[in-house]
Amino acid sequence: MLSTTNMSGEAQMSLKLNEIVEEAYVPDKDYQPGATVHTVSSKGQMRRVKSRTTGRIEHTLSLLEYMVFIILDMDPQVVDIQSQYPHDLKTTLKLAHDLGINHSPQYEPEKKPLTTDFVVTLDGPEHEMFGVYVKYVQDLKGWRTIEKLQLERASLARLGIPLYVVTEEQICRKTHRTLEWIIGANLDDCDVDELYSHVATIENVFLSNPDERIHNLLVALDEEKGGQDGTYLYRFKQLVQLGAFFLKFDRDFFDLRGADIQVVNEVLHA
Repeated sequence: MLSTTNMSGEAQMSLKLNEIVEEAYVPDKDYQPGATVHTVSSKGQMRRVKSRTTGRIEHTLSLLEYMVFIILDMDPQVVDIQSQYPHDLKTTLKLAHDLGINHSPQYEPEKKPLTTDFVVTLDGPEHEMFGVYVKYVQDLKGWRTIEKLQLERASLARLGIPLYVVTEEQICRKTHRTLEWIIGANLDDCDVDELYSHVATIENVFLSNPDERIHNLLVALDEEKGGQDGTYLYRFKQLVQLGAFFLKFDRDFFDLRGADIQVVNEVLHA
């Protein structure tokens, strides 16, 4: 421990700032999820999202996971979100044997690492962590689901990490409504590159009119471009799902202004 007795006030301040910087939590930019939208068969439910918290492209494998991720990513107490957190296969195989559980995949001889939807790190001196198991209420009844949950919980417990179950019932109604409205724009079979080509046009309109409601701006774009009514609103909702735009989902969409929307350039080049 360095003594600050004979240091000037400015030097002491500098030392304290350095200590704070050294103690600050920095998310691992090289973290690799155990499952991605490319390695899991798609049913139109999966998304890659640029995280404001981690700076990484995170992977959500269902609509509900996407909703939960957005809520976590908006929380100022959260400093890291590891999506599709991979468990050590050797550890979970032993735990499965001890618990009398058939390790996933159930009907295949070659077992694969389990993944937990999210492992979250909180701000604070201890950087407390917890796991999040995301499931719709109706899907929590199957015995295989319960076994997998039990195995994930036991595996994380060995690391001192508790695991919590989150369902659609835990999501704020306003956030849930906004997210459902955004998700109403279908991404199935869409031309992603063609969608991305509209980002600059939409962004420029928002930047040029920071105090105007974005709904009015998108309607005006339809009129300017001679498109069908609602075209740019639909594109905007699709681009939000792709992570190209970020907005605060706990606010009423129709009250959002141009200044409230941020473009996420990293997603366009991921």
